[in-house]
Amino acid sequence: MSLAKPVGLPVLALLALAIGVSMTWLDTNIVNIAIPTIMGAFGVGINRVEWIFTVYILTMAVAMPLSRWLGEELGYRRLFMIAVGLFTVGSLMAGASWNIYSMIVFRAIQGFGGGIIMPVAMTLLFRVVPRQKIGTAMGIWSVVLMVAPTIAPVLGGYLVEYWSWRFIFYINLPVCILTLILVEMLVPKDAKTSAGIFDFPGFITAAGGLFALLFAISEGQTYGWTSEPIILSFYLAMALLILFVAIEMKHKNPLLDLRVFGSAQFTIANLLGVVQVLGFYSSVFYVPIFLQDIQHMTSMQAGMILFVPAVVSGVISPISGRIYDRFGPQIVIIPGLVVIGIFTYMLHFIQIAISDAAIEIWLAGCYLGLGLVMTPMISSAMAHIPPQHSGTANTLFSIVRSASASFGLAMLNVMLLNDEANYMSSMRGYYTPGSHATVAAQMAAHTAQLPQAMLSNIYQIIQTNALVQSIDNIFLFVSAMAFAAIFLAVFLRRKVHS
Repeated sequence: MSLAKPVGLPVLALLALAIGVSMTWLDTNIVNIAIPTIMGAFGVGINRVEWIFTVYILTMAVAMPLSRWLGEELGYRRLFMIAVGLFTVGSLMAGASWNIYSMIVFRAIQGFGGGIIMPVAMTLLFRVVPRQKIGTAMGIWSVVLMVAPTIAPVLGGYLVEYWSWRFIFYINLPVCILTLILVEMLVPKDAKTSAGIFDFPGFITAAGGLFALLFAISEGQTYGWTSEPIILSFYLAMALLILFVAIEMKHKNPLLDLRVFGSAQFTIANLLGVVQVLGFYSSVFYVPIFLQDIQHMTSMQAGMILFVPAVVSGVISPISGRIYDRFGPQIVIIPGLVVIGIFTYMLHFIQIAISDAAIEIWLAGCYLGLGLVMTPMISSAMAHIPPQHSGTANTLFSIVRSASASFGLAMLNVMLLNDEANYMSSMRGYYTPGSHATVAAQMAAHTAQLPQAMLSNIYQIIQTNALVQSIDNIFLFVSAMAFAAIFLAVFLRRKVHS
């Protein structure tokens, strides 16, 4: 039975695919809340436990380029179910890990399955949904995907607090099984085609280049950005990725047909995707840090602050999809970028004593903009690609978004750590022996030497203010990126292939 497009919108099939993809998004974020518990359980430090994140991202990036060739060779529906099965096995074994090294291996299995799930699901979506319904379909898709990483802190906090850290992995099992059942029942089979000779040189250079680049960015803070391993990793990544491009442009059956970037609209949509990813992850990642480390909320309390913005995004995404279907991309993307820019700028005013309501309102505004941008952006990227190239385009789009998430978050972390160090260094000068601040504190304490407790309190205040100031600068940077992206959105055009 060949995969034929229905006249209406296959909502249930969309939900089946979106649930499978949301599982990988949820798993990317839910593990954060259990890190201290896992470190205690296995008796390891942050330098070891961070690999359960790094290896997951690395294997996702490595697996993504394989999805097109495997999809053509096996059939995209069958490959999707195999990938979900692989993710299920990885989740089960990660929950049963007996030490940090076994968990790293099982997280790699999870990541490999997860890396295939996203691009294959997107390809199935664009093959099942009629082109004139793409905007509406992406609205439904976005609702499911935007909610998953937002509820992760609440769900993770609940599971760790009332069950066990192992359940942050076991929670995937019923969702995986449900996804397999729904896809088997609701997604039509697609005919297998000959994928040709496997582009092994392309795969090796792409995998090696991505691995080297992600390693350099992930481990730069650990080894030092000017250390030999990091410098060599950057050079190796650059050489391999340049070689990969050269191979793909000449190969008769390339692993990824980079010529789809010849579409200016596809390229612009990908660049806008980078801004959207930065806006989303800056809020999801740094706001919980502020709420838990600065305002001393529990993980569940912080998660509840993020819940209302998620609802706002979920409501607006289908609406933005319908507007796109009728009027095209500019009418929603440009206002969305303006809203992101305004409210991320507002977020850079957060201070230690700020009210929960203010953070919630500013986050809701930010998520409103993200919801306006996400659906039309994805739809615009694919609307300019002929159906026969949808597999390659979807894979490339997924790789760009994943790379933007990992590289972008790493870049923001570098900015935060540098700002924090500079702030603390400048503030320490005020409390050196004989400085005006130290003399004033000594006079206030009626002592010639500050007590150790007072010095500790002063240091803690400086450290806290440094973190807050650094987070503020992150939101200021993201706001500037959003406003700059408006220039790109002006050039988006509407076009639909029959």
